[in-house]
Amino acid sequence: MKYEVDTENNAEKRASLVSPGNGMSGCLVLVVLLLSAAIVAMSATMYVFTSARLNEVTLPPLQEDGHTCQSDECIISAARIITSLDPSADPCHDFYQFACGGWIENNPIPDGSSQKNQFQVLNDDLTYKIKHTLETPDTTLTLKPLKQARSMYKTCMDEETMEKMGVEPMLKVLRAIGLTDLPLDHEKRLNETDDSELAHWQSVIANSERMLGYSILFSLHVGEHPMNTSKFVIQINQGNLGFPEKVSSKESEEEAKVIEVYIAHYIDLLVKRVPGAKVNTSRVAHEVLQFSKQLRNLTVENENKKDLLSQLEEITFADLQNITDSNLNLSISDPNRLNWTEYVNFVFDGLNVTLDFDSELIIVKNTEYFQKLSELLQNTPAETIERYIWWRVFSALAPHTMKEFREARKKFWQATTGIIEDLPKWKVCAYKVNEIFGMAIGYEYIKKHFNEEAKQKALEMVNDIHKAFEDMVKEVDWMDEATKNITIQKINAVMPFIGFPDWMLIPGAMEKYYEGIEVVDGEWFASHMKIVEVYHNTTLKKLNTKPDRNIFVAFPTTVNAFYSPQMNSITFPAGILHPPFYGLGLESLNYGAIGAIIGHEFTHGFDNDGRQFDLDGNLKEWWTNKTLTEYKSRVQCIVDQYSNYYFEPLGKNYTVNGKITQGENIADNGGLREALRAYEILKTRQAQQHWGRKSAPDPEPYLPGFANFSHKQLFFLGYANMWCSNETPSSLKESLKSDVHSPGRFRVLGTLSNMKEFAEAWNCSAGTRMNPVKKCVLW
Repeated sequence: MKYEVDTENNAEKRASLVSPGNGMSGCLVLVVLLLSAAIVAMSATMYVFTSARLNEVTLPPLQEDGHTCQSDECIISAARIITSLDPSADPCHDFYQFACGGWIENNPIPDGSSQKNQFQVLNDDLTYKIKHTLETPDTTLTLKPLKQARSMYKTCMDEETMEKMGVEPMLKVLRAIGLTDLPLDHEKRLNETDDSELAHWQSVIANSERMLGYSILFSLHVGEHPMNTSKFVIQINQGNLGFPEKVSSKESEEEAKVIEVYIAHYIDLLVKRVPGAKVNTSRVAHEVLQFSKQLRNLTVENENKKDLLSQLEEITFADLQNITDSNLNLSISDPNRLNWTEYVNFVFDGLNVTLDFDSELIIVKNTEYFQKLSELLQNTPAETIERYIWWRVFSALAPHTMKEFREARKKFWQATTGIIEDLPKWKVCAYKVNEIFGMAIGYEYIKKHFNEEAKQKALEMVNDIHKAFEDMVKEVDWMDEATKNITIQKINAVMPFIGFPDWMLIPGAMEKYYEGIEVVDGEWFASHMKIVEVYHNTTLKKLNTKPDRNIFVAFPTTVNAFYSPQMNSITFPAGILHPPFYGLGLESLNYGAIGAIIGHEFTHGFDNDGRQFDLDGNLKEWWTNKTLTEYKSRVQCIVDQYSNYYFEPLGKNYTVNGKITQGENIADNGGLREALRAYEILKTRQAQQHWGRKSAPDPEPYLPGFANFSHKQLFFLGYANMWCSNETPSSLKESLKSDVHSPGRFRVLGTLSNMKEFAEAWNCSAGTRMNPVKKCVLW
C-alpha cells in the first residue's frame, strides 16, 4: 500500500529551463536577465494592486541586515510566484485565489487534456528528459537494460509496423492464456471447443494474472504479512471491474447505454478483421455489462469498510473453499464452482513452490465478497462468465494494436467520464517503457539532473521535520503517555529514502536488477508478456523468503512521494525534488513546499489507516481506548469540515467527500504544521550559526519583488503555489466522486484555515474565512 501526493500524468508540455550541464550557462543567463526585468515591472504593478490589502496586514519591519537574494533560483521563484498571484483577492478571505488566481489565468488547460497542475508541469518536463534518454543512440558503454528500454520504445513508436501486423499479435496472446479469438457464440462453452488446449475459465483468469498481470474477479499476490511483516504471505482480495465506477453502478442507466454501445462497437472492430467471423456483438455487450453491474453490487466500497484489521482473515485455502462452497447446490465438478486448488495450482505452476492447501495460512480481505461471488457464479451461465473474461482481456490488449482501437477507447472515456485522454504517441510510449525500465532510465536521469548536494539537503529537511513531529506529539494533550511513547518510537523508526536507491551506483547492480528480462525487437506483445511473467513469477517466488525492508518503492523519475505502512518508510524520488517543490532559492519556500510534502508523508503513518500499523509495519491496535476516542473525535472534525466544501460553479451537490479524503486531509494538515515547526528549528540553527545566539536578526535574504513579505508569508505562499491547478467541470466532478485527495483549492483553504500561525502571519481577523473561530487540529 502506498499513500501518494495527488498527481496525474496527462498534462501537456510547458516551457522549461535547460538542465544544468547541458549547455545551460548561456541560456540561463539570458533567462535570468529577462526574469529580473520582468520582476521589476511586475513587482511595481503588484505593489499598486496589493498596497491596500497589505496595509491591512501587519508586516514585520525589514531587518537592518536584510538583503535581496539574487541567485538564479530566487529570481525564477519570484517570477513564478508573482505571475501566480491575484493581487486583487483578499488573502484572508480566499488565499487560494490570492496565491493561484494568476496561475489559473496564465495556464489554460491544454487541448486534449482535462486538467493542468504543478505536478503535471514538472512531470511533463521530466517526461521530455525521459524521451531524450530513450531516443539517444546506444554506445558501447550503454547498460543492457537501457538498450532494452530503447528497443521497446522504438517498437512502441513504430505505428506503421503495428498497423501492418494488425490484431494478430493480440490474438496470439488471447490463445496463449486459453481464450478464443472472438467471444464465444451462444452454442459453445469455452471448455467445449474443438481446441483441446483451451482450458476452463478458472485457468484462464489464473493465466491472465500470471502472464499479463490482469486480475479478473479477484486478485492474488504475494506480499508482506499484514500482521507480521517479517514474512511473506499469499493475499487474496476482490478485483476491479475494468469500467469507470459511475458506469458500473445501478444509478447510471444513461451511462450504461453508452458503455453497451461501446462494447459492441469495440468487438465489431475486431470481428471485421477476422475472416468469416459472425458474432452477435450487441448481445455479448449486454451480457458483459449486466454481469459487470452484478459484480459491482458485490464489492465492498472503501468508504464503507471498517478498520483494516477487521477486513482481514487469516485462514487456509480449505477454509476459503468452505466459505465459497457454503449455501451452494454445486457438485465438486461443476464448472461454475470456484475451485481454489485448481486456481492456485495454475498460478504457481512451474515455480517450485510447495503449498499445503489444508495448512498454508493465507490472508483474505473481505471474505463476504467471495461468498457473494460464489453465489453469483452459481446463478450465472458459464458462457456469460467466459464472455466477460474474454472482454476484460481483449479490451485491455486491443489499444496496444491498431489506432482505431485507441481512438474508440478515447471517445468512450470522454463520453462516460468527461475526461479527455489525448496524449501524443511518444508520451504514451515513454510512460509505458518507464513503467518497466524505470530504474534503468532513472539511472541516466540522476546522472544528469540530480546531485548528492540536493539529496543531503533534503535529508537535512527530513531530520528537521522528524524532530518537529516528535516535539508536536510530546505537546498534544489528548494522548495518554503510553500511546504517546509508542507514537514517538514509531516516528523514530521511520526510514527515509531520498532521490534514488544507493545500489544503483554499484557496477553490475542494474544488470542484476533486470536479470531474466527479455525483449524481442519489433514485438511489443511478446516482450511485454515475457517481462510481466518474469516480474510476476519473481513476486510469487518470494513466498518462502524474508522481506527486504530496505526497499525504494518508486522509480527515481517519479514526480510523487510515498509512505509505506508495511515498511514504515517515506520515499521522495529525485523526480519531485525540483521546482516548484524544491530548489526554490529560499528555505521559507522550500519548507513550505517540499517540507509540507515530507511532513505529509510522515503524517500518513498516523492517519486513519496508517495509525493501525505499529513501528514494524504490523497491523495491530496499539492505541488505548481513551486516546483512540479522542483521536476519532478530532478526525471527525476534519471529515465534517471538508464535507462542507464545494465548487460554486458546480453547485452544492458536488461537495468534497470528507470520508474518503480524510487520510489525505489529515496528512495535509499535520504535514504543514510539521513543516512550519521544522522551519522554525532551521531558523534557530541558522541564527546560532550566523550570530552565535538563538535569538538574532534573520540572516535569510528576501525574495526579489517581495521585500514587504515576511518569510512566514512566503512559507505559506510556497505551500499554496504547489497546489495551483486548472480543471474542466467534468474532471472536477470525477475527482470529487472518487479521488482520495481533495482538489487543490481545498487542500489550501482547508489546511491554512486550521492554522492560527497562518492567521497571525497575514493578520486575518477572527471570524474571517481563513481564520474561523472553530479550527480542526489533530497534531
